[in-house]
Parts: sequence; structure tokens; C-alpha cells
Amino acid sequence: VFAAEQKRRPSIRVMSSDTARLITSILADPLARLPSFPRYGPLEFPFAVAVKTGTSQGYRDAWTIAYSRKAIVGVWLGRADAGTMNQLSGAASSARLAHAILAHIHGTKPGDLAQDAFPPPRGRVPVEMCLTGGRNGGACGETLIEWVRPDEAQSLETARSAPPAEGAPSPEPPRAAPDAITLAVTTPEHNVHIWRNLEQPAASNKLALQASASPHVEQIVWYVDGRPFAMAEPDKPVFWPMQPGVHRFQARLPLQPGVSRVVKVTIE
Repeated sequence: VFAAEQKRRPSIRVMSSDTARLITSILADPLARLPSFPRYGPLEFPFAVAVKTGTSQGYRDAWTIAYSRKAIVGVWLGRADAGTMNQLSGAASSARLAHAILAHIHGTKPGDLAQDAFPPPRGRVPVEMCLTGGRNGGACGETLIEWVRPDEAQSLETARSAPPAEGAPSPEPPRAAPDAITLAVTTPEHNVHIWRNLEQPAASNKLALQASASPHVEQIVWYVDGRPFAMAEPDKPVFWPMQPGVHRFQARLPLQPGVSRVVKVTIE
């Protein structure tokens, strides 16, 4: 237990800011956790969070350390007698508690998309890089943002302006920016009222979800009542098991801004 009047020891830097930034970017990247940790679980947040979990031998300890711009949360789960738990891992138990605590601190709820990103590193400038290497000149299929020193940015600019080597493959055409992509739910219609066929097996009462994207994108994420349900091509139907009540459906772009209008459906 710590008290506000307690004396604090002088802080000591144990790693460089660049090292801390690199570790943070890895721990906050949901794709870097695949395939060990699936998407849209307790390790994923609607705002930037770096997460590390751990599980001791015999499931005696399950812990999670998570930090955002606002708070650092540490959760340990275990038995008072140091005995083994029933296969409770850090990702499956303590991570859920850390997720709930940080969501409460940030005041978010399922379906939100906050902009609480980690602060940019000092003395660095952002450079858009091609995923396959080199600075983006408008012809990359996949890109990422890297923070480099100003002199490094200048050298990358010089390298980009150099002519391509003989025999080099042609660059890919640029993809549409996220704000230029229009998503729309085409099925079901907004405010539609649907009655289930109670004589059919429950597994047969499914609602087809279909969307459109202009220009075309490879994948969208379907959200049902603010929670991710499935990932699919926008023009390919996805079938949701119908449940009674009022439900809201939305299509979103994965890992980037871009959402459709919410469609409300009442199921009887």
C-alpha cells in the first residue's frame, strides 16, 4: 500500500526513450500478438494500450501489466495458499480485470473508438514507409508510420528520389485513403421488424448481413450491438444467429477509421 505522504526515491532511467517507444509499439500492436492471442479479446482496447501478460508453471500466478497515456494497471490473480488454479492464464483472467479498470479510467464502452494514442517521441518526425521497405512515394500497397531523426528523414527522401534499379518490379497502385472509403450496410434494412420461425431449429434462424464498400476493400469487420462479430468481404453475406430484441449492426474497416451508418433491427 502506498500513501500520498510517503517519500519517493529519485527516479532512475533504465532504458533509452527509443527503446521504451519500440517496446511500447510492440506491446500495443494487436497484430504482433497473433497467433498466440486472437483478435478482439481482453488484450484489445478502443484506445492505445501496451499489454504484457504472464502465467507461472502450474497456473499458480496469472498477471497482467497494461499502460495507456492515463494510467498503469497491474493485476495479479492467484490463490492465497500458492496452490494451482484451474487453468487460469494471464490473458484469460487477469487481463480481463485490467481491461475493465482501464476502460473505466478512460470512460469508454464497447464500440467506442478513442483517439488516446501514445505521444510522439521527442526529436523525431513521422515518415510513411512502405511495408516492404523504403519511403512511400504514393505507390505502396501497405504502409506504416515510423518515427525517425530529421537527418534520417532527409536521407530517406534522397533514396526515394533515386531511379529504380533495372529489372525492379513495378510499384503497386496506391490504395484509397480511409476517409475516401464509403461503407454501407445493404442487408438488413434500417428499422426492419423480423419474426423468427419458431418451428425451425434455432440454428436455422439466422440473419444475413451484407455490406458495400466504395471503392472495394478486401475485408470489413461486422459489429453487432457494439461488439465485433465477424470479419468478411463486404459483398459476401455473413449469417448472424437471431436473438429476440432490438439489435444494431455496423460495418467497420479493420485497424483504421471508417464506419457505416448503424442499422437498427427488431427481432421477435
